[in-house]
Amino acid sequence: MIKDSHYLGVLCKRGHDHEGTGQSVRFKSTGQCIECHREWCRQYDKKHPDAIQERSRKYYYKHRQSNMQRKKDWSNTQRGIVLRAQARGRSLAQEYNTVHKPYDVERLLDTWSFLRGACAYCGILETLGWDHFIPLKKDGHDADYNLVPCCRRCNTSKNDRDPFLWYSKQPYYQPTKFIKIITTLEGLKT
Repeated sequence: MIKDSHYLGVLCKRGHDHEGTGQSVRFKSTGQCIECHREWCRQYDKKHPDAIQERSRKYYYKHRQSNMQRKKDWSNTQRGIVLRAQARGRSLAQEYNTVHKPYDVERLLDTWSFLRGACAYCGILETLGWDHFIPLKKDGHDADYNLVPCCRRCNTSKNDRDPFLWYSKQPYYQPTKFIKIITTLEGLKT
């Protein structure tokens, strides 16, 4: 398919034939064959590597704010949160010499939706991360069946404590909610 900024024109000197049509794809603005232009750009970039660096630097600074905002927006999506947690989990598993199993993103999103996108412990709907239910320091696995959505306050408070002992001392403790967390995680193990 040819873009709006291109057209099929006379075959160029180098014979860049577009899909056996006997014609070359050309820029509407200049009439130049796009394949010839690509070749010229490759040769120029080989001869002038510093020019590539300069172009990249200019592009970076020109689009810095929009790129940072796009990255920030993406990292706050469910998928972004899961992938950040997986990267963090890998490094923690290595640090504590425990088992790391790659996360199944869909299973984590199922856990997220089953717990209604709220902190598994206190139920708050603020910016959430993931908490290892059984802490890695206590031989918990870094796997999707050991992760629950958790707010920063609960995650910091729980730290590497036993989940039942910690949760039973919290003012928002509900035995039914604790059972719901356990059954959700047990369901993921299978």
